[in-house]
Amino acid sequence: MNKKFERIFNLVVGMGEILIECDAEILRVIDTMNFSAEALGIDELDTFIITNGIFVTARMDGETLAKTKQIRTHEANLGKIDAVNALSRDIVAGKTELAEAERRLKDISQMNVWPAALRYLGAAIGCGALTVIYEGTYRDALASFFIAMGIRLLLSIAGKRQINRVIVNLFASILISLAARTCTFAGLADNTDKIIIGSIMLLVPGILLTNGIRDITNNDYLSGIIRVIEAILIASSIAVGVGMVFLFF
Repeated sequence: MNKKFERIFNLVVGMGEILIECDAEILRVIDTMNFSAEALGIDELDTFIITNGIFVTARMDGETLAKTKQIRTHEANLGKIDAVNALSRDIVAGKTELAEAERRLKDISQMNVWPAALRYLGAAIGCGALTVIYEGTYRDALASFFIAMGIRLLLSIAGKRQINRVIVNLFASILISLAARTCTFAGLADNTDKIIIGSIMLLVPGILLTNGIRDITNNDYLSGIIRVIEAILIASSIAVGVGMVFLFF
């Protein structure tokens, strides 16, 4: 087996895997893999990609390699997508050798675009600001600030343990609603609904729905439908979670 071919193949598959994990649209994944493979000398690359799997066959100098990879972890990360795209452009432009590309891809797979504390703070400030935009009081915004910080921690833990996103969002919406009602009942905030609306924006599957529609417009119907259905299920789980709290509490 040609060791160089195997290294190139693993590099290209690794780039696609990272993009899928970060919820990139399917056309971007396919183009990135194809352009990089061609620039590195692969004669032919055939890919079939859906949101939770990647199937790749490559041919080079009369040899063939194939790989099937299941993708179980998903977390929108535009920083990693940008880094993989930059690596792909450098490969196509001939600015990066194979060894350097392998090192950069390894760094990308391990990178944290933002420190964890800053992600929590950003989620808290964003939800607090949205609460004010939706005509909540500043006491409501403060409640949303702390609720969002706790929910962001919950989402991070659930993501590491690969818990189903529909179930996670169901429980997260229940916790948000219970926390909002508790804050208003205790006199710490004024409007339960404004707190819930602001805090729950952290769960809304906006990127998932947008990329699903983009996949459909790019003729990747299977992946697009999967993403749209998942977005609908997540939105439904949020509605059910909030509704349960208002129904029983």
